[in-house]
Amino acid sequence: MIRFIATFTVALTATLGVANAQSDLVKRGDYLVNGILTCGNCHTPKGPKGDIMEKAFSGGLSWDEPPFKVTAPNITPDKETGIGKWSDADIKKALRTGVRPDGVQLAMIMPTDFYEIVTARDMDAIVA
Repeated sequence: MIRFIATFTVALTATLGVANAQSDLVKRGDYLVNGILTCGNCHTPKGPKGDIMEKAFSGGLSWDEPPFKVTAPNITPDKETGIGKWSDADIKKALRTGVRPDGVQLAMIMPTDFYEIVTARDMDAIVA
């Protein structure tokens, strides 16, 4: 019985440690995505009073700058309209290189040069 309790205690402690680490990663990602990186500036629709928060990251601003016209896409985890089918590696590759999983180049307005220098830990947080 003591062996069971000890094993259970170790397993529970390890699980809580992983959960806390994941929670910290998500908090860091929230800080980066909504603060420093300001992803919503382009990827969240705007209304007369600013961001339409119930549609956060569902696609946003459009630019008509010859030779191209681009609209910031939906970057929510929605599998049909967003990036929900992308793997973590797909997201990281798109951010760092500007290339989507299907091989299509992201618009030049996406600051991929900046994302190249983001640390691996912060990139994990952004994806989380």
